[in-house]
Amino acid sequence: AGDPKGPLAAPGKYSVTLYLVHQGVMEAQGGPQRFEAKPVPSLMAGTDVAAVSAFQKKTSELIGQINGAGQKIAEAYTRLEYIKAALKETPKATAQHFAQWNQQRTQLNQLQTRLNGDPIRQGLNEATSPSISGRIGHIASGHWATRQNPTQTYQDNFEIAANDFAQFRGDLEEYLLVLEQYEVALAAAGAPYTQGRKF
Repeated sequence: AGDPKGPLAAPGKYSVTLYLVHQGVMEAQGGPQRFEAKPVPSLMAGTDVAAVSAFQKKTSELIGQINGAGQKIAEAYTRLEYIKAALKETPKATAQHFAQWNQQRTQLNQLQTRLNGDPIRQGLNEATSPSISGRIGHIASGHWATRQNPTQTYQDNFEIAANDFAQFRGDLEEYLLVLEQYEVALAAAGAPYTQGRKF
C-alpha cells in the first residue's frame, strides 16, 4: 500500500497536535503547534482557494461513502458464499430457496457493476458506461493535486456521481434488507448459522 493521499490543504492558518496511543490510552505529546500554509507562487490569478478546497472536501467525503458501500458489497458476497454452502445442509431447503440464492447473487452483481463498472469489459479495455466510483475517481486523480478551480466537467461528474450514489445507496439498503430476510427464512428451514446472519 502506498502513502495515504487526499486533497491539498487550502492556504490558511492551521494547528496540529501529536498524540500517542499506548495500550488503549491516548495521550497528547505537548501542546498544539501552529503554522501557516501559504499559496504557491504559481497560483493562477482568480483562483478561489476556498471554493477549490470545498469542492475537494466534498469529493473526499463522497469517496469515503462509496468505499463504505463497496465494503458492504464485499461482505454481502461473503455472506452469499456461506449461504451457498449452508443450503446443502439445510433439512427443509426447497427449490425456491436455491432460486432465491441465484437471484440474490445476480442482483448483487448488478449493484457491483453500478458502483465499480463492468470488470469484464474493463479487463478487455473495452468502452463501458462510467461507473459511480469511476466518475469520482477521475476527479480525485485529476484535481486533488492542483490548486485550480474545478472544471465544469469535474463539477458535472460530481453531480452525476452524487445523484447516482444517492439512488444506489437506497437500492443497496433495500437489497441488504431482503438478504437479511432470506437468511431468516433459511434459519427457519433449519440452515446452520452463517457468517453475518443476525441471531
